[in-house]
Amino acid sequence: MTATFEGWLRRFSTRQWAVVLALLLAVFVGRELLTIDDTVPDFVATLTGVEMVADGAGADLYDLDLQAEYQADIDSRMTDFGALLPFVNPAFYLVPFLPLAGAGPDVARGIVIVITAAFTVWWAVFAHRRLPPTGLALAVFVPAALLFQPLLENTFQPQNGVFSLWFLTLGYVSLADGRDRTAGLWLGLLVFKPQLALPFLLLILVKRRWGAVQGAMVSGIAAALVSIGLTGFSGARDYVELILGDELDAPNRGVAVEAMQNWRAFFRVAVGDGTAATALTVLVSLLLVGLLVVVWRGDWDVRHPRFSLQWASTVAVALSISPHLHRHDLTVLLLTMVLLLGARNTYDWPSGALAAAGIAAGYVLAIGADNATDRLSIVIMPSYMTTLAVVAAWMLRASQHHSRAPVDGDVASYRDDS
Repeated sequence: MTATFEGWLRRFSTRQWAVVLALLLAVFVGRELLTIDDTVPDFVATLTGVEMVADGAGADLYDLDLQAEYQADIDSRMTDFGALLPFVNPAFYLVPFLPLAGAGPDVARGIVIVITAAFTVWWAVFAHRRLPPTGLALAVFVPAALLFQPLLENTFQPQNGVFSLWFLTLGYVSLADGRDRTAGLWLGLLVFKPQLALPFLLLILVKRRWGAVQGAMVSGIAAALVSIGLTGFSGARDYVELILGDELDAPNRGVAVEAMQNWRAFFRVAVGDGTAATALTVLVSLLLVGLLVVVWRGDWDVRHPRFSLQWASTVAVALSISPHLHRHDLTVLLLTMVLLLGARNTYDWPSGALAAAGIAAGYVLAIGADNATDRLSIVIMPSYMTTLAVVAAWMLRASQHHSRAPVDGDVASYRDDS
């Protein structure tokens, strides 16, 4: 019966999967649009930046007091909310949203919800073509992905996790195809999340992927020039001072460390705000960086299926040690999950089943955590991300002793452009 079911699944074309995904996600989008005026969206932070730039106040974009005034004017619900939802991304991130200036919070949010949902379906179809789990794994992954709480939160707030997911996916596929400069361009654009971009930029630098480094420099410089064009040099300086300073830790600034999903939040909740929490965070971060050193030891070989496991582990570690990580940022974990499921089909050994089971359990835990307490989520998610990184490293080690040759559809189709 299982074989029959898997055969039925394999007959689904990419277009048919796109239709199924679109219909499933449309149900959630429709429900959210019907209740769009009932909640204060996190998207108001981005809309605040849009309105300030449109009004010619770009030089003061990172003045949090002025942001609070704009938010009160943009959305009256912010008065009852009682806290600022600060815009803390580089100014170039605002460019695709500038046409929404003056549209109003609910209209702007509705438009972006639909666009974000479309990007989500597009990513799932792309992943199905280039990074495909098969058979029962696919049957489990597709509905689970749409129920993954960070993805739903990212889509309906809406937030920027889908952009991070796309840039890291395109960076991986471009590297796997031997197109290092293109990969660098994508990874360079990830600087709108500098704390997430840094591990990958260091990776291509340490591994001497000079084409990727050149691409990252091009997109990074372009992003910096656009940001300076929107805010001026003084605004760019204010941005650096804001993200490196402690102003965002002040009460009612909407960036509570205790509500994040990383090891920093875990130890802050566990032992309080002090030296012990900082020391434990640094210790665990160093251990995880050490894990990546082991994972990437040896020659760079994107043609070997182990590259997908190396990338999967790096994504999980980068998220768990990121100093600023909210639940919607966990959308990027979908890349780690699909790469692990794809690797499960490449290596003929039973621990792949354990990896698939762990991924499924992680969905349940994440959903349950959201419906319980933030404290439970803070305990679960960094532990789960670290488990994914360790599982990927374990699969990588086992593959060196027991593997079969990759077949078409296991991982990305590799091409050497050198």
